Amino acid sequence: MKKDYTIVLVDDEEEVRKRIISKIPQDMGFEIIGQAANGYDAINDLKQAGKIKAFGVSNFDPFKFEALHEHTSKQLVTNQIEISPLQFEHFNSGMLDLLQKHRIHPMIWSPLAGGAIFNSDTHEACALRNVLKPMADKYQCEVDTLVYAWLLHHPVKAAVISGSQKIERLQNCVNALQINLEREDWFEIYLASAQQVLR
Repeated sequence: MKKDYTIVLVDDEEEVRKRIISKIPQDMGFEIIGQAANGYDAINDLKQAGKIKAFGVSNFDPFKFEALHEHTSKQLVTNQIEISPLQFEHFNSGMLDLLQKHRIHPMIWSPLAGGAIFNSDTHEACALRNVLKPMADKYQCEVDTLVYAWLLHHPVKAAVISGSQKIERLQNCVNALQINLEREDWFEIYLASAQQVLR
């Protein structure tokens, strides 16, 4: 029998029933995977049927990522995670170290902290802007270009997702590929919001 899947990896199945399952088309099958081992058969079926060539996950912490990676014979190709100069969860959790260990490149969403880098009045955002603006002048680029360059400079070699549909904003993202960020400047941005310390 032909299978069409929407695979949902969850910890809280009740939450999925309320928010996600209701949005899945009725003619589409789905599988809730509450434990990593349960995902292997569904993913294997999809690959064998030619429905997917590769697969990754989103917002997994290191423990969940490692568990599913092991149970799928190390087939995960990415983890889509939130990172910005205001969001350091995956620096501190060890996620970036784990991805480097497996030579897996994450996809980064909300790289500009949902615009908070530009318009938030929090102490962290203001302190960050005080570093970014003069540094952008130094590199003769826009502030968002500098942030993208900062993310791309990390050795995990992430793919940065720009949420914008404006050509000029997308161009700013592309321009980051031309920025050769100095190591000292990378760490200055890392420390700018006063949320991180060097160990």
